[in-house]
Amino acid sequence: MLHEKTQNFQYDVLKSSAKKLKYLESQDKIHNSFINEEKVLIKNFYSSASKESNIKLLKTSYFNSKEVEKLFAKMFTKSKNKNTSASSKMLLEHFSQNENISFSHIGVSILAKTSDDYLVVLRQGTDQLQSSGLIAPSGSGSVDWNDIENSKSDNLIDLLKHAMCRELSEECNIDYRHIRRNKVKLIGHFQWVIRAYKPEFIGICQLDCPLNMISPNLDEVYYFKGINLRVQNDSQLREFCDVLLKRFDLSLPFQVLLKQLLRIMTESKYSECKKEIQKLWFSD
Repeated sequence: MLHEKTQNFQYDVLKSSAKKLKYLESQDKIHNSFINEEKVLIKNFYSSASKESNIKLLKTSYFNSKEVEKLFAKMFTKSKNKNTSASSKMLLEHFSQNENISFSHIGVSILAKTSDDYLVVLRQGTDQLQSSGLIAPSGSGSVDWNDIENSKSDNLIDLLKHAMCRELSEECNIDYRHIRRNKVKLIGHFQWVIRAYKPEFIGICQLDCPLNMISPNLDEVYYFKGINLRVQNDSQLREFCDVLLKRFDLSLPFQVLLKQLLRIMTESKYSECKKEIQKLWFSD
């Protein structure tokens, strides 16, 4: 895994638009209060056939990703309109020339199970920029640039697990001692097309603390208590997924996470992964 601190191709996408300044100023008035943190892009995310052993990471910022996502969304919503904006055409052309690059920073989501068998489900605050007011997993967010150093590893999986644990710790006010990386399992990933093909990774974990030791960060999230959240075996996990998937107020990452869990627990081709989840969550 390699990271390149000096590159930020998103800026090239934005500055090549003739309407950049006017557009960014108008958007900044709409969302004028968020922390512009340093985030991580995967440069060679689409090289599924590549023989390269290294994943190349680029530094970006939350602001740059948000603006690229907005331009990308405009491209899709106006794709059938003959009067497609210049910025949308520019982005489409830029994407076709850089198809080996993910256009937005890495997202992560994790569903945690407590030592007394409760799955921690949250609802995002209504003032959040993403998934506002929607039901979400125990931790969700993105990979920060300083996660690369703090993960103390040059392995992408370790980086993703570290970022998941950090988001979980921040949103649920859980001491890091109760979140162990060896009790985190990645179960899949997807690309959020409308958000500029944003790569999202999903996982689960087993905590070493009971539910009453968790205190959601009320500045961002609060508990969702609409269903029975105690899960002690396979059938209860399947029921948990089925019940939640009937709702229309799930965040997209949580919806994908639940669908993937359900596939793993019901389809034979995922039998090995199912055994790992059973060992992680249901073994005595």
